Amino acid sequence: MEIVGLVAAAISINKTVRSTARLARRLYEIAREAPRVEKQLHRTAIQLSSFSTTASAAWASIERNCPKEPEPKSPVLRYIIANRLPAELDYESYHLRGQIRDLRDRISTLHSKFELVTSWRWNKMQPDIDMLFTPMESLKTSLTLILNIIILETITVQKAQNNGRPSPEQERETALLKKVIEEQIEIIRQLREEHRVAPIILDDVYNSPGAPAVDPQLTLCHLARSMVDMEEVPSSPPETFTFSRPRRRPLSYISSSGSESPRRPRRDTVSPLTPPESPTVPSASTVPPPPHRLPRQRGSYRPPSPFVASPREDSSEGEIEVRNRGISPSQPETNGHAPGESSDREIEVEHQSIPPQPQTVEDPPDDSSDEEIEVERHAQPPRPRVIVRPPSPPAGIIKPRTPPASEPTDSQTELEARPKKAAPTPPSTSTSTPPAGAPHAEVLKRHVSFEAEEDEEVEKQDAVVSSYLRLGSSRERVRVVAHIDRVLKYNLISRTYANRLRLDIERHAGKAVRAHGGGVVQTIGTARLPWYSTDRSSVTVDCYVCEDEDLEHSLTFGRSFGRLWETR
Repeated sequence: MEIVGLVAAAISINKTVRSTARLARRLYEIAREAPRVEKQLHRTAIQLSSFSTTASAAWASIERNCPKEPEPKSPVLRYIIANRLPAELDYESYHLRGQIRDLRDRISTLHSKFELVTSWRWNKMQPDIDMLFTPMESLKTSLTLILNIIILETITVQKAQNNGRPSPEQERETALLKKVIEEQIEIIRQLREEHRVAPIILDDVYNSPGAPAVDPQLTLCHLARSMVDMEEVPSSPPETFTFSRPRRRPLSYISSSGSESPRRPRRDTVSPLTPPESPTVPSASTVPPPPHRLPRQRGSYRPPSPFVASPREDSSEGEIEVRNRGISPSQPETNGHAPGESSDREIEVEHQSIPPQPQTVEDPPDDSSDEEIEVERHAQPPRPRVIVRPPSPPAGIIKPRTPPASEPTDSQTELEARPKKAAPTPPSTSTSTPPAGAPHAEVLKRHVSFEAEEDEEVEKQDAVVSSYLRLGSSRERVRVVAHIDRVLKYNLISRTYANRLRLDIERHAGKAVRAHGGGVVQTIGTARLPWYSTDRSSVTVDCYVCEDEDLEHSLTFGRSFGRLWETR
């Protein structure tokens, strides 16, 4: 019994030492961040105090430009007054001023003689302070947008007085104003996305009694977009508003008859505060799926993503190469026939496995060496027609046109006289083989928690791993699930999933990278994701952020994720 008591005491002492070491590590990190916290406190106090000054100046300018009569001559002012935009923005600013007043009093009590106490208070209060910056920036942008719309209307009236002949200065001012208005609309769109992902205090404004029934930001953006595009004021406020402009449909959404097929709307373009559109959505059977969403089939060709053009599509023989790739002589398929034989059923299966291409090439006649085929390209920007010569059909795979049975053709005689080749091995079902430098699954098993129960599942190319992540500075923990694809080079995460995990997205110009399934997607930024292993150690994973509809999984790790654990 004494031995058992000694063992229990040793175990309890070990646990106490671990918890004490963890607390000491946390206190060391807070002490190291203490100077930075003082700077953040000073900067936040300046931003909160300058917000009321900026909003008051913009509000005074709007009231000075707005006439006192009930029916002004300006169509923009009539639209603003009729939709009660000043009253609604004043209602939002009233609630914001009250919240800022309360936070300003709480910030004054954060400072202490001890830096550790100041850092500890700041970490507890920082989420409440950060939640206010989104409605503050939205209100300032809305007030500035009203001023720019009024200035644009003034320039439009001056151009109309000159019989529609604007001066070069007016053209430059109009172009600059339209560019600034578009940027402000984009800022409001990004702020509303942040508002939808992480709910802020302004949700109480729209649900409390006496709150305005019309969303002022959407109404104002609808007015700004109408002034930029048509230089006229809309007749009524919109029921729904789409921030993004209508984009040109990709080639994969044009049917064989030449008409455009309906496309599913973007999920991040419609405001969450507006009702859904009334027209009925067509069924899934009438809408052709994009090529990068089609399921993989044995022996089928998977084209690149329609959003980013690959270098092979720019060549003059790109279309003919795509049509002949699935039936090339280097990768034949027998499908139950002899290696040297061909059948109509085999050709029909190959054509069914290839998704419909918007660019068509007519079947070459018998004398294909002397004929020319015109290929019309629809890529952006438009290019002139290119005349190319198609390659001759490979012998032993495609039958030429069958003449009358009385006279055998020369191609049939040559096909019968040619010796038969050995049966090829069936193609693999995986997308591609991992490179030579890819990490083995045994390296990840020691550090990462896999979702598979059997080892055979882990040995596959695609696997699922999970971990737990703490959201920001709060104590809330969420479970993070990621897919591993060792064929990929980079780690990819969707924009909505990154916002849900409260990751800081650093915007950049964009980069074309390969995604899960072989498609090519365009990135919009980068994010750093902390990932915890089974022994409670963590690594920082650099991920590229992409749009939601471009990715098959919300989070996918490539080869770089495995290299993080090789040296551990």
